[in-house]
Formats: sequence, structure tokens, C-alpha cells
Amino acid sequence: MRFLRSVTFVTLLLVGSARADDIAFERADQLRAAYLFNFLKFVELPHASAAAIHVCFIGARGVQHALTTSTVDKRIGMRSIATAELPASGSWSGCDVVYLDAAQDVRTALASAAGNDALTVSEASDFTECGGIIRLFTEDNRLRFAIDVGNARRAGLKISSDLLRLASRVEQ
Repeated sequence: MRFLRSVTFVTLLLVGSARADDIAFERADQLRAAYLFNFLKFVELPHASAAAIHVCFIGARGVQHALTTSTVDKRIGMRSIATAELPASGSWSGCDVVYLDAAQDVRTALASAAGNDALTVSEASDFTECGGIIRLFTEDNRLRFAIDVGNARRAGLKISSDLLRLASRVEQ
């Protein structure tokens, strides 16, 4: 009986711990999605349709889910937010924004989409060096972001000076 209680207790601890980890990951994804949504307010996407901004995800299903559920009734100006999942080697055609999971080979993904005018966002450590535009990173337990304005300019995007002031780093 004592053994059964111990096993039950340990099982409950493990399940509780796993659930706490799930909640922490879910909150982190919600925070990333909130940042992404706010980026959309400060970046001029000249090729986006008048009806919707299309945000595509390569990996990062948690961030995609968080953005999709949190923006159901939200708009950027008159545009709604539409999300889609892309395969790692898929075409970015029709995507105004592409969020790449940090676990992806961002160098290959960005190279294969050369000439695409999408806003790109990722947490990959070498993201802006590879041609990405906004890199999310954690510093002092806070989510921060860096913007490469040269990469944005090459993509034909204009980033608001307000967003540039909020960035932890602005790179050329």
C-alpha cells in the first residue's frame, strides 16, 4: 500500500511538472505571437492584399496556434490576419510574413526565397546575418528583438521609426 501511494505521488509530481512545462511553453508562444502581431502594425507591407495579411509559418506550430487564436477578431487597419503552415522547402508565394522556427535551417530557407518581399522573423541566432529581418532573442529572461534594416530595405519593406526605437538592436 505504501509503495502504491509513493508511485501515485511520484506520478502526480511528474504529470504536474510536465503540465507546468507545457504552460510555460504555451505562454512563451503567446508572447512571441503578440510580438509578431505588433510588428505587423509597424511594418509597411506593400504587397499585402487589402483584405488580409498572410502570415506563414515554417515550424513553430505553437506560435502559429497562439497567433491564430489571439487574432480571430483583430485587424491591422482594415486587414484581417490569415495564417498558414509551410513545408521547410515550400514556396513563400502569397506570404506577407514568414516566421521560421529556430530549429529550421534558416540559411537554406532564406536563400531559397531570395527575392521574396516577405517580412521574416525567427529566433535563430544567425538569422539576420543570413538575410532575415527581425530576430527574436531572450536576454535577462525577457524577450527582445533585433532588426536588420538593410535586409528590410532589400525586401522593399519600410519599418516604422517607432519600432526601430523599441528594438534592442538595429543592424545595418
